[in-house]
Amino acid sequence: TTTGDYRPLPAGYGHGSTTLHTWIDQRMKADMREGTVNYPSAWGSAPQVTTTDTQIVLLPLGYGQGSSTLKAWITRMAKEHGRYTDAELSAPQP
Repeated sequence: TTTGDYRPLPAGYGHGSTTLHTWIDQRMKADMREGTVNYPSAWGSAPQVTTTDTQIVLLPLGYGQGSSTLKAWITRMAKEHGRYTDAELSAPQP
């Protein structure tokens, strides 16, 4: 069942209903408890962390914390594949 509304989905999965938003959010939290992170397959592989990229930043779309390189990659992929706006990418995550 869907709620019929339309909103940005977490994790770069585009836009959809609150029902779908809740389902994705629950799966992300379960993955994080297990110590795993899954990105949309259309994004390809995440960039490798380098020893020169040591600044830890808040990642967009509910992905927690990580490197500035990872933040830039998530932002670029979300804009290209999910059509997210800068405002949606900088919004605080629950």
